[in-house]
Amino acid sequence: MLNFGLPAPIDVQVAGRDDAKNREAAQVLLAKLKGVRGVVDAHMQQIVDAPEYTLTVDRARALELSLSEQQVANNLNISLSSSTQVTPNFWADPVTGIPYPVAVQTPEYRIASIGDLENTPLAPKAGSSAGASSVGASAASTALGSAPVARLTPRRKVKSRLSSDTAEMRKPSTR
Repeated sequence: MLNFGLPAPIDVQVAGRDDAKNREAAQVLLAKLKGVRGVVDAHMQQIVDAPEYTLTVDRARALELSLSEQQVANNLNISLSSSTQVTPNFWADPVTGIPYPVAVQTPEYRIASIGDLENTPLAPKAGSSAGASSVGASAASTALGSAPVARLTPRRKVKSRLSSDTAEMRKPSTR
């Protein structure tokens, strides 16, 4: 009996040197695990083929606009994830004194294409603005290796998570 009859998540990890074969093996294993009586909500934990955007900054061009690579990266990061990733800000309620996080982020509907992303404004100086495409070349791709790297070995792991339905597990097997 697992966890004294209570529902319990189970992590299954596939690790190896070849990311594509790891993913294939994890998908085969996941399909087999979904067929096990009592297993519910079986799914891949990571998005293993996530979109990826790379901006190669031309330092000379960025310097002409009074921007460093760090400033370019921070501006893109703030726009895509939020200011809490780069510079956390808090507003303290003057009555209760409770601090509340304040975040700035570009709404997702404003970044609907690579062109929108390349036009992300960078703020080199007060009163002026330049788009991300004005400081370098960009490329969009799919990152197959977005799974985390194991700490003890330099191998990527593909994780699957499943939960057990104890009521289903208690039923006698009909197979």
